[in-house]
Amino acid sequence: MYSQKANAIYTYMQPQKIHKPERPIQINVQGSHGGDNRYSRSPEAERVWDTPPDYSRIPSAERPFNIPTQGVPESYQSMGIIKTPDGKLLPLYGRRSISSRERYNYYTRTDTYNPIPIPIYIKGRDCQDQVGCPELFNGDRVNMSATNESGEVTIYRVRDIIR
Repeated sequence: MYSQKANAIYTYMQPQKIHKPERPIQINVQGSHGGDNRYSRSPEAERVWDTPPDYSRIPSAERPFNIPTQGVPESYQSMGIIKTPDGKLLPLYGRRSISSRERYNYYTRTDTYNPIPIPIYIKGRDCQDQVGCPELFNGDRVNMSATNESGEVTIYRVRDIIR
């Protein structure tokens, strides 16, 4: 630091050291008997065969038209993951298509703070259209045209198929 005197002579002054008291950092680590164990347990599949219908398309007093004649579509559920060649893991969401029980609608989302839905393409077919795509299995390759990436699918195992 410099200070100016009356007759334009500058003198150098040593900067003063600011003393900050150090506080210890406290980290609470809890075992398996309490606390958050979402990182220590294996993930459970959220895929349920009897998903509730999506009632957003049912006509109401405000929307009396566009009555679904092929049934009410199921809601999307987490079905697996997509692993890209660079090691990114993206969630895979899907539901049965309205037009056929052997076909599904799929999409994934970006892995950012504001996730954006990304449509999935299988063999050039958009899986978000009404017809849908064939069911995905482990090891299938999918394309995401929005990010120009492809990936390999891993489907979650369903705990109880027969109820």
